[in-house]
Amino acid sequence: MLLRFCIGVVSGVGLTQYLSVLPPLTVTYYLLISIFVLSIGCLAIYGYKKPYTASLSKKIIGFYQTYQQGIKSILFYLLGFILAFSYCLWLAHQRLDNVLAEEHIGKVSRLLVRVTDIALYDVDSVRFDVEVLDAPFLKGIPDTIRVQWLLSKQFNLYQKKPADHIPLIRPGQVWEMSLKLKVPNTLLNPGGFDNEQFLFRENIRALGTVKGTPTLLKTADHTLSTWIQSWRHDVRANMQPFLEGKRYGAVILALVMGDQQGITQEDWKLFNQTGMTHLVSISGSHITMLSGLAALIALFLLKRIRYKHKRLSEFINIWLIAGGIAVLTALLYCLLAGWGVPAQRTFLMLLMVYLMQLFKYKLSLPSLFLVVAVFVLLLDPWAILTTGFYLSFGAVAVLHQLLARFQLAKIHQQQATSKYSLYMVLLKEWVVLQGAMTVALAPFLMVFFHQISLIAPLVNAYAIFTVGMIITPMALCLGILSVINPWDTLNQWIADSCHYLLEKVMQLSQWLSELSWAMIDFADQPIWVLALCVAGILLGLLPQGIPFKGLAIFLLLPAFYFQDKTIAEGEWQMWAFDIGQGGAILVKTRHHYMLFDTGIRSSVNNNSGERVLLPAFRALGIKQLDALVVSHADLDHSGGMSSLVEQFFIHKVYASFKVDAFIDHEARLLDREISSVNPDLSYQVCAKGVSFSFDGVVFRFLNKPITTLPMKSKNEQSCVLSIEGKYHRVLLTGDIGKAQEKEIQWHPYDIVQVPHHGSHSSSSQIFIEQVSPQIAFAQTGFNNQFKHPHQVVKEAWQKQGSLFLNTAETGALYFRSTVLGLQHEQWREKYRRYWHR
Repeated sequence: MLLRFCIGVVSGVGLTQYLSVLPPLTVTYYLLISIFVLSIGCLAIYGYKKPYTASLSKKIIGFYQTYQQGIKSILFYLLGFILAFSYCLWLAHQRLDNVLAEEHIGKVSRLLVRVTDIALYDVDSVRFDVEVLDAPFLKGIPDTIRVQWLLSKQFNLYQKKPADHIPLIRPGQVWEMSLKLKVPNTLLNPGGFDNEQFLFRENIRALGTVKGTPTLLKTADHTLSTWIQSWRHDVRANMQPFLEGKRYGAVILALVMGDQQGITQEDWKLFNQTGMTHLVSISGSHITMLSGLAALIALFLLKRIRYKHKRLSEFINIWLIAGGIAVLTALLYCLLAGWGVPAQRTFLMLLMVYLMQLFKYKLSLPSLFLVVAVFVLLLDPWAILTTGFYLSFGAVAVLHQLLARFQLAKIHQQQATSKYSLYMVLLKEWVVLQGAMTVALAPFLMVFFHQISLIAPLVNAYAIFTVGMIITPMALCLGILSVINPWDTLNQWIADSCHYLLEKVMQLSQWLSELSWAMIDFADQPIWVLALCVAGILLGLLPQGIPFKGLAIFLLLPAFYFQDKTIAEGEWQMWAFDIGQGGAILVKTRHHYMLFDTGIRSSVNNNSGERVLLPAFRALGIKQLDALVVSHADLDHSGGMSSLVEQFFIHKVYASFKVDAFIDHEARLLDREISSVNPDLSYQVCAKGVSFSFDGVVFRFLNKPITTLPMKSKNEQSCVLSIEGKYHRVLLTGDIGKAQEKEIQWHPYDIVQVPHHGSHSSSSQIFIEQVSPQIAFAQTGFNNQFKHPHQVVKEAWQKQGSLFLNTAETGALYFRSTVLGLQHEQWREKYRRYWHR
């Protein structure tokens, strides 16, 4: 019954975290009554041996005797489900109530705070989490805030300006600081990262930017949590001098203490492409290796301890003592590593195995996995939303399932007649293991990353041994010795040697990742396709001789060949991305894709091409763009162009400025080369008279010609694009103003992009009356400083009879034109979860 109860708990947690709206907290009282009744039922049925005819009717007795096992299973499942659902509902309501009140949004508040986590340093800023100490006296201020302290006096979109002085931020410090507060926000797009989910999971309920000069009041005011974090801070501080200036120094830090904040996006991309992500995280193998080493050292010492001229092993079971030391070592390392989901899973499994040995209790492998999963979810119910939860449990489950096969391999090894045949057996089993792991984790990789690495088995063939058995132990030695610090020369030699080996592994992996067949991209799959995948994997992992086991491969095929609904000639689909205060619109015809604008650049490492468009293209299954239109050169519309040109195949560009000169200018500002994936990429000026056609859909520019093409065009020079399908018409306007609206002869449209994000300088009344669309949409940033869209503009479109949509409120917008009519979906409505604003 334990198995059913645990399945019920996991199901209850999972259901809660995928609700769009939480039911009221009063529901928990009714659920608790249900738990009480079910508990009595479970206890009664579990202890029920012989029916008493005096108190029960013969029909009830007969029904129970017939369906006894099923009734027990259902009751214990419901008990676990309701208990978990009530617990999660209570915690979720508590966290939702800890919210930033509207009167504090965008305002500066003077707060007394304690640093709770190790800080992330950059050359011009530092970021850290704080606990608000005077929160009980400040109505509407959350308990936890993520703080950004910008230290450079100059801000540059292309180069970071180093600050003159960066203060030491250490967990446990108490500061008095003025913070400009805002609520967490995320851009909701296909394939996009849900930042609101991430911050809610971390219990970060507000974001703050430092204003003025904070005052340090105490250098150390610790809780247990901040004491652990200060310990982690000290380990990192002791290691950093030996890793300073090293390309992969941040990766070595991650191997020791799980601090992945310093790893670059470029490195993360390589890890995902090569399947190495699990190697640079604190994985179960690292923790198990260290705890196993501690157990061996403990046994070595305990065997040599004597008491009254006898070995200690004659008085007590030293194996249990060594096991306890191993579990304690694992706990300490997990705390040093940041107590992530893989670390929790590994520690709890080691603890469970140790306790079962101590109390001579046995659990089946599925029950052990589920009990550990229940404890992980009790500690953090939101862990079920993380990729680490699925990848960690999934990978270990596959490894254990393949254990029987490797036991058979040992028999073959003993029967091997030569070294050659022994090596062949080992090679075969290694290939089977890597292949099985790749296939088993494929559904999770498809859901979370929309990519599967075909070179992952090859990379892991050398990386698992090199990183896991050589580089990680060396990094751990560096971490220990840097704290003890007896010999700086030895520490530096270990750091140099460790980094040299890691650099060679990364260089080889980089070369493999550049192979044309290294990665397969997957579009978003329907739930039934993923369900077939999981069923196929489970069937394939079952022992030999199971009926229909050979059909497993066929259950995987839909994931590789599934295609969304086809588009007929003259029909089109359109996505207006939630891009922030910028523009980016994708149009799909039957066989072609056109992108209008590329979003915003907001910093050196942050632009819409990397952050929004490339993940969206992977999720939508787009391999190349047939046309790219960049309306004008302002960085809220052209900010992602360089990243797209550099990483995505584009056939042709239309723009109102010199595209090649613009890209060369950005390359100089970024101080790196920007080379196009398409060496023959050409661009053409967008102007009235220029048009192109895809699959019966005509794309026609309406803006007046530019006499002298500038390197950087402005709002009034924006490309204006009319899209005319068989059934519906769209108008994309860029940032034109009222003066440009008067220069063009307009016709009615079904959908119109509101000019200049809904600015009061656009959308004249005569323009609105002439285009008169069913739907008018604006692309704006949430709580943007320009107050777009202007309320007067919004009301003018609505007065005309148009449905007015704003991506800051709706998330990405999806439109579909077919013979059946014009349909639209709002991403924030379709994929809403209870933590979204």
